[in-house]
Formats: sequence, structure tokens, C-alpha cells
Amino acid sequence: MVNEKRWHFGAMIIGLPVIGTTLLGIVALVLWRQFAPGFSAAPAADRPQPAPQPIAECLARGPAKIAEGIYILGDMRPSAVYVVETSAGLAMIDSGLESAHDRLLAGLAKLDLDLGRLKMILLTHAHGDHTMGAQRLRDLTGAKIYIGRDDAGTLRRGGPWEAIFSKFDIEGEALHPTVVDGELADGQVLELGQARFTVLATPGHTPGSCCFLLQADGQRMLFTGDTISTLTVALGTYSARLPPRYGGDAQRYLRSFETLRQLPAPDLVLPGHPDSDLAAPDPRLTAAEWKSLVDRGIDELRLVCQRYARDGADFLDGRPKAVLDGLYYLGDFDGRAAYALVENGRALLFDGACGEGASRRLASAWQTLGIPAPAVAAVVLTSCDTGNLAGLKEMVEGTGCRVVAPAGCLEAVAAFCPERAAVVAAEELPALGWNNLRAWPLEGLGTPQAAYSFRQGEALVLVSGPAPFDTDAIAVARLERQGPPFGWDARLLASSLERLAEIKPDIWLSAVPLRGRNANLYDRAWADTLRWNEQLLRRWQAGRRPASGG
Repeated sequence: MVNEKRWHFGAMIIGLPVIGTTLLGIVALVLWRQFAPGFSAAPAADRPQPAPQPIAECLARGPAKIAEGIYILGDMRPSAVYVVETSAGLAMIDSGLESAHDRLLAGLAKLDLDLGRLKMILLTHAHGDHTMGAQRLRDLTGAKIYIGRDDAGTLRRGGPWEAIFSKFDIEGEALHPTVVDGELADGQVLELGQARFTVLATPGHTPGSCCFLLQADGQRMLFTGDTISTLTVALGTYSARLPPRYGGDAQRYLRSFETLRQLPAPDLVLPGHPDSDLAAPDPRLTAAEWKSLVDRGIDELRLVCQRYARDGADFLDGRPKAVLDGLYYLGDFDGRAAYALVENGRALLFDGACGEGASRRLASAWQTLGIPAPAVAAVVLTSCDTGNLAGLKEMVEGTGCRVVAPAGCLEAVAAFCPERAAVVAAEELPALGWNNLRAWPLEGLGTPQAAYSFRQGEALVLVSGPAPFDTDAIAVARLERQGPPFGWDARLLASSLERLAEIKPDIWLSAVPLRGRNANLYDRAWADTLRWNEQLLRRWQAGRRPASGG
């Protein structure tokens, strides 16, 4: 009995270290599985894993695992949303639109990612398709929101529209303020678990645009936002051509690309927008492919900067300015842009008598321009709608000028003028001594319109009325709501567009204020405008919604 007790006691003495070692080993294994380098937050056997997918297809529309712990959420149109999984929780790069929240949740569920583990939302820039969903996610999870310092104020204010949604009309979206927990600066490092994000400030697309460089498992992954919008179609450089109110900056954007070119080629380049399923790019770029991609942006932005330096950034933003020597933008008079062509101290005013008090606004424009007020030789009308005629009587009485109008509305124009006023058809301009001008009748829009072309220096200039229509998405939405004008004629309008195709203007001065767009036309801008107008005409005929312009 005593020997038996001694045996049990000895077994306990020997067994306790063995049991302890075993338990420590189990605990160590669990901790290693939980916190080992890499981004898997739970053992693979404990949760379902996404099916393997060729990496070249990962930037298509479906939710996908790009690399270990790196995911793209699918169907977050128009932008891309990425998730990085770490032992300490999830980091999300961009958040999509607020209206895409349910799609975001569906993508997380398909990838077996728990929204409750979201700790950090890194926003590449302030545009709403990348940011408007962030506040709702913060409210649900408490995740902290970070964005570049120069975009933080815009996001906190929730506007203006141009800074959040640029030139696009996003159906069903509204502006709202977003809490910003951290303002990011170049070179700053943010950490979550094993994830280490380095901030690369890349202003230009917006003032506070950033890229995020993630280093993990021996790979360097670059989340580019819209600094590099897609890998195959567009780089996001369109904002450098927009009026300053939209926040794009060609010079800063160029410097950002030049900085990126010095960056060693990332192993994965993850852009702000996915391409189509049929053109899903491989985000693994060779050093040569990376340099080629960045060089494309450099070449494009150098061209934009050269054009601004040569032609002036002649944005028609409401402030009077000289477009060319002797050609002036006078500002916007009662919702209509007015222009002046000045020769030998005499001025032709294009739509310069719009609204009551036109003479006072004209005098203010000359003062802003810093030039002596020229004698008004004629007011030249691009259209005969009532608003464009309201100030005619005052202008004619004050200056004794002629009125030039489209041939089909001379009687209507005369009714707004003093008795015995000289009202002549647009086609008679050469007979009045303006031999350089040619009138282009525009028919089919319910009321007669005309455009006018002339040479000024080396540039061919076109001044037009409401037509042709602008092609950006906000204008598209407005035209869709309004529908075709009353009394329109599809056949006549098509013929008018064909006539306008004969002109290849260098400068387009529209009577419709187009949110400050550049007067200068480059590359295929005019051809694309007419192509979209023809498309709109066909859709009006068929009663279908027009597609967005380019």
C-alpha cells in the first residue's frame, strides 16, 4: 500500500510538468495562430475561406480575396472599397456611397468579414463615391475616420457639392457632414495589428488626395484612390481640367506623379475604381509597367500645364476677364453669360442686354476689366427667349446700338426695342462692317437660335446660345428632367448639328453658364460634344434617358 502511494505520488511529480508543458503548448499555439505575422485573424479551419480566385480577376465587380488578408468588396459602384484584415480588427480603404451600404454589408458577408471588427476607415480623398458611406459605418462600429489634411474641412462641412461630387449628378445621394478623427500628412504611419500604412500625400485630384502604402508578408501594396483611378481606362486626371472650384490642380497633380515615379514599383497597385469585368486588370505590375502607368499621367498633366501657360486657364467662372486680345467674357447676367468683341473702340455685345439693369452690369464689367468702356455698336442675340430680351430697350435707348437677331424672330425682338430701333438679321453682320463674323442658324429647338463664328488672332471662336448642350452629368440630369423643348423638330435639329460639325472651334463661348468650364477646346472636345448632342436627340426621339456625357 505504501509503495502504491509512493508510485502515485511519483507519477504526479513527473506528470505535472508534462501536463503543464502540454497546456502551455496549446496556449502558445492558439496565441501564435491569433497574432502571428500576416493578416489572418482566426485559424483557417475555424471559418470558411473565399474560393481561390486568379489575382488578375480580383479588380472586377465581385467581392474577392486579393492577397492574404486583403480584400476588395464587389458591386460598390462607382468606386472600389478595400478591406485589410488584421489580428486587431479591420481597416477599410474608402467607404463607397451611403446608398451602397447594403451592398457593402453583402460583400463583407460573402467574404466572411465581421463589420463589428472594423476599427479604421482610411479615405483616399473627399469625393463622395469614396467617402459618403463612412459616417454610417462610424456610427455603427465606432471606427475612426482618417483623410488627408486638405480634404478634412470639406468632409466635415459636407460640401460644397463641387468638392464632394465634382461635376457628377449622383442620383439619390445627398450631402452630409462626416466626422474626421484624424487629418493625415505625408509620411505619416498608421498601424492596426500587423498592418502598417504609410501615407503618401498626392494632391491634385483633390487638395488632400492620398495614397496608402501597406507592407505585409514581404509585399508592398499601394492603395491609390483616384490619383490613379483605374489601371486601364483613366487616371483620374480629369479634375485637373475642371474649374478651380472643383479642387483639381494640374501643377500639384504633376508633382505628385513625379513623386510616385521615384517610388519603387509596388507589388500590387489597387486603384480607386474597378474596371469592367471584361477588362479586369492584373494589379501585379512589373517595374516597367509601373513606370509606364505613371509616365502616362506625367505626359498628360504636362500637356495640360503647357496649355494653361500658353492659352491661359480661361475658366468662365462669373468674373469678367479677357479671353483673347479684344475678346472679353463679361460675366453672367441674370443666368446668362455675356461676351464682347471689341475692335477700334466699338463693341459687339453677345447677349449683353439680358435682364433689367444690363447697362449697369456692363459698366461694372468694363471697370473690373480695367479698360475704357467702348461704344456699343450692336447687341448680338443667340436666341430670342424672353429673358434674353428683357434689357434691350434700356440698352438701345442708352447707346443707340443696333440689335442683331436670328432671322426667324425679328418681329418679336422689335417688340422689346424702342420705336425705330435698327433690328437686323444675323446674316447681315458682314454688311454692317463685321466681315469676320458668320452666323449659323440653329433650328429645331422651338424658338430660333443662332451661333456666330469668327477668327480672333489665330483662334477660331464660336459663340452659341443654349444649344449645343453641355455634356457633363449634371447637365444630362437637367435635360432629362426638362425633356425636349416645346415645339422642337428632330429633323431640323439634326440638320443644325450637322452644320455645326463643319466648325472646329478653338474657343467655345456658350450663353449658358456651364459652372465655369474652360473656354478653350482641346483634342476631340468639340466632336465629343456634338456626338453626345446627337445621342441625346436620338434618345429624345425614342423617349429614353440620355447617357452620361464624357
